[in-house]
Amino acid sequence: MNFIENKGLKMQQNELEIWLENLNNDVKNETIIFLNENRYISKSNVNTMGYSENLEYLKKCNYIIVKDKFQFESKNFNKFFNLTFQKPIIIIKDKESIDKFVKLLQKDKKQEEIDIKYHLVKKRDFQELLDMGKEELINLLKKEHFYLCTFCPILPMYDEKFIDLNIDILKKNKILSASFANYLYKFAYLDFTSNTTNVGKQIRKILGIKSKTINNIRTTDIIFPKGKPFKGYDLNTDIYLEIKKEIAQKLVNLNDKKLDLDKIAEITELPTKEVKKLFNR
Repeated sequence: MNFIENKGLKMQQNELEIWLENLNNDVKNETIIFLNENRYISKSNVNTMGYSENLEYLKKCNYIIVKDKFQFESKNFNKFFNLTFQKPIIIIKDKESIDKFVKLLQKDKKQEEIDIKYHLVKKRDFQELLDMGKEELINLLKKEHFYLCTFCPILPMYDEKFIDLNIDILKKNKILSASFANYLYKFAYLDFTSNTTNVGKQIRKILGIKSKTINNIRTTDIIFPKGKPFKGYDLNTDIYLEIKKEIAQKLVNLNDKKLDLDKIAEITELPTKEVKKLFNR
């Protein structure tokens, strides 16, 4: 996989530098560090643990997770990752970078430059991914999968052909296939445990439209056989958009506590971001 990895820069302080500086200044770090090796770390203000069933550890600050062979019981497996992904995670994958990081932990002085390869994983806005250009989105998904697969074993399978085809359909036809929407949602919100039905409900809230059968796009790929309809979201301009906005505004003006953002979005079939704008006026 070809992409640019985060490295320490002289002119701009990066996330790892901030984490270490906070540590040395007794400032609590919410961001979690994950090391792709099982390392022993002895530092008084650092909480180090492998994959643990003790979920209370995830509430601590300055938390470092080291890779080990611990197998979760099914009852806590999903809960562990759901809780972990509530915070940003810095993933350090290769041995050389892990060695450098562990050495830096033992020093109290600020480093002028940190030359460590890492990747910051955090939640993103779903719409942000849809608005990305093709190459930018492909590069992001490659990088996310490359790093996350070392930490989380329940990722969707990486399929370059599937991603490339779906982005082409999205950019050329403004059609988001239901399967690709599900895939993007998981990486946007780092939600790898929800089932397809629940993800579909959230996507409908975000986009303000239901998925429907798409039968006017012809592909020659095995994912969407030539001439065969598939489920997707039509993102072309909604001719009733302004009418929906007017209705939503009237509902907002009622100041009814039962008519919250999600409820009005559901009634008007508007994207939640559009309804939020009306609440903020």
